Amino acid sequence: MRKVLMCEYMDPDTKFQVGSHYFAEGFLKEKYHVTWCNKPSILPKNETSKENFIELTPRVFAPFCKLPILNSDFWAKKHLTFLSNTPKLLNEQYDVLWMTNVKMAKSTEIIKYHKLVHRVADNFKGFSGSYQSLINLQNELIDKSDLTIVTARKMLDDFKKNNNKMIYLPNGVNVERFLDNNSSIPELYKRINGFKVVYVGAIENWIDMNLIISVAKKMKNVNFIFIGNHNYKFENEVLKEGVKNIIFLGLVDHDKIPSFLKFADVGIMPFKKNELTDYIHPLKIYEYLAAGIPVISRNLVEVREMNAPIYLYNNEADFINILNNIMHSKVNKQELIDYSLQNTWEKRFRVVNEIIEGL
Repeated sequence: MRKVLMCEYMDPDTKFQVGSHYFAEGFLKEKYHVTWCNKPSILPKNETSKENFIELTPRVFAPFCKLPILNSDFWAKKHLTFLSNTPKLLNEQYDVLWMTNVKMAKSTEIIKYHKLVHRVADNFKGFSGSYQSLINLQNELIDKSDLTIVTARKMLDDFKKNNNKMIYLPNGVNVERFLDNNSSIPELYKRINGFKVVYVGAIENWIDMNLIISVAKKMKNVNFIFIGNHNYKFENEVLKEGVKNIIFLGLVDHDKIPSFLKFADVGIMPFKKNELTDYIHPLKIYEYLAAGIPVISRNLVEVREMNAPIYLYNNEADFINILNNIMHSKVNKQELIDYSLQNTWEKRFRVVNEIIEGL
């Protein structure tokens, strides 16, 4: 049986499922044995396994991180070699080493593999928490990889000079999750009366909360619902402003997200426009469309590239006008679902698998 080692940032059972989770499913369907390697931790974590799948968390004395010495080339390589459970990774021979977690880049020097695939979902230059040694590791991976996958065209332009074995393959969607006609309205929604505008995803500084607060004050008949991690800075701002129609629901189990979208009226991507967001190819837009709800997004480079049946805004006035139009129009749900059917994770995996087979 062929083997793939997937070095990842997220656990396999996290509430936010991203591209790697769906590529893992694709490998399993292609009869690979999948080893999912979580980000290294100083704390022990039990291994879990099921048919042809095992989850490992390397224990380390200290992680590779931004701190002096711990962000060095030496530690990037050595931090994986000290504690007892790492040999399970080092003693195997993998057909494919799938590298998402750049912090594990130096493991390519100590893990035995045949083909190296690096998937770049983010450009670290735009993240406030990034640091030069991390960017250097990303460039090393791109140089070394047999195949580099980038999710944004802008990244293709930036990195192509480093590696000609590079493809642009955007995010996708598991449409089947949204086709269950027997789903019922979430209990949390039953307390919210009126028009529902929903955002699902990471609630971080790239969200234009000032715009949402301003719009919410002007459109008191509309509820703006945020599903994701708690961001107490934003939640305190909303409390301070006394805005009652912005609602933070916290994290929701991955398998319940489709119901929260299907029983909403609009999905939004209210991002600020900056260097970071210009590199984001938004998975959430595909999911909104798969749920059959209209989408309002900031007019960003990657969003325009999608050619999706969605609404783009440049400023608050645009946002309000678009939302008013949606509220007084009939939605062609099938058009939205049809677009998502052309952009499934299954189709994305087929492209990748065909290339890997040919390497």
